[in-house]
Amino acid sequence: MKHLKSMIAALLVAGTLSGFAVDTVHAVEDKKAMLVTVNSEIEAVSLIKQETANQLEVNLNEIEKINRDKEIHRIRAEYLRDNLEVTERKLEMLDSTRPANFIKAAMLSLSNGYAEMELADLLTLVHSTLDEFEAYQGEFLKADDRKMIEEGLNEKIVKIKEDLSKCQSNITSLQKDKESVEVINTELNNRIGEVHVQVETLSVQKTQLETEIRAEEERIKAEQERIRLEQEKIKAEQERLRQIEIEKKKASTFIKPTNGRLTSGFGNRKDPVTKRTAFHAGIDLANSKGTRINASRNGQVIFAGNKGTYGKFIVIRHGNGIETAYAHLSSINVRVGQNVSQGQHIGNMGSTGRSTGSHLHFEIRINGSAVNPLKYFK
Repeated sequence: MKHLKSMIAALLVAGTLSGFAVDTVHAVEDKKAMLVTVNSEIEAVSLIKQETANQLEVNLNEIEKINRDKEIHRIRAEYLRDNLEVTERKLEMLDSTRPANFIKAAMLSLSNGYAEMELADLLTLVHSTLDEFEAYQGEFLKADDRKMIEEGLNEKIVKIKEDLSKCQSNITSLQKDKESVEVINTELNNRIGEVHVQVETLSVQKTQLETEIRAEEERIKAEQERIRLEQEKIKAEQERLRQIEIEKKKASTFIKPTNGRLTSGFGNRKDPVTKRTAFHAGIDLANSKGTRINASRNGQVIFAGNKGTYGKFIVIRHGNGIETAYAHLSSINVRVGQNVSQGQHIGNMGSTGRSTGSHLHFEIRINGSAVNPLKYFK
């Protein structure tokens, strides 16, 4: 009993610790909820980081395109400046005609030494290389031809300057676009850096939560296992005590030894064989031959064999001067000196000895005196 009290005290402690485990479970659930939130935040921030990186890539591609367009305009501007220089040089050549050449030109003009130039030829000369122009005009042009070429060159210079201005304007505009995109890219890079820090911070928090959750779950598991073992010990002890109580009951109470109808009670009766009134020291329970006979109480077999009018007969001693007797059996399943427990199969019903049919004659004796079994059955 003292041991049981200790076990119950342990159970109360286990109950307290179980409450602690419940609190720990709630804490773990809270941390799991936090972990879900952190994972959601990591996912959201990572998505922002990816979208920002995608936009940055788009902007970098845009800058590459701007650089290519700037290079195209730069090359064209360089070409236009070279063309302008050539065209202006042609004008200078027209203005630098020597006097002797004027006399030669006048003589050629009077003598119709060369024909009127076609418009296509004039345009070709306007757009010719400097060497071609120098060689051609060295033969000296007519005044009208020179005037037309000069007009064509001046028109070309104006057009070149317009194109050059457009190129420079485009380059300036592209440069501004590039700078604007670069400003945005700087902001995007800063944003990516900030988001990266957020992701790293959240990842550290996530790892910490996961570690804490695992540790708490291990603690809960260990606590639950400890409580389970304590409860098993208590259950085992309770079962042991229950069995002790059962054995005590078996040792202190009587059960009906067999199934059957009561055909004769305890006390005076008319003997079924002699037809005379006689004292009946037990009760008769009738049933078919072979019906199982059980020990009515824990005890030790002190007789097992044939005994006159009792036929096959068993006597069990239970201590404190108490005995039970079982008569008219068809078979005996125990031996003298054997300890038996309440409800144990000790023999089978029959009609041996002086008997008028298959039945069990059962007696309870206290200090050698028969008592009414019906008053002792539980």
